[in-house]
Amino acid sequence: MHPNQLTKKEMQILKMIGVGKTPHEIANKLTITHTTVRCHLTTIYQKLGVHDRTNACLYALKSGIVSLDDLEPLELWF
Repeated sequence: MHPNQLTKKEMQILKMIGVGKTPHEIANKLTITHTTVRCHLTTIYQKLGVHDRTNACLYALKSGIVSLDDLEPLELWF
């Protein structure tokens, strides 16, 4: 599957998932419902041939949709 087969909205959501945003954060940022984000994610997973958010993130990294520089630093709590 080539990323060009994703719609603009799907690509936007994949990029946000790829940098670690949660579906709730995406919904808030795009001013859409959490359910709408979930529907987009289901379609993205089908188009990419993956089954979960982790593999969608890996796809986004491997294909260059997001880079390691795009990732937000993790906050460690001890």
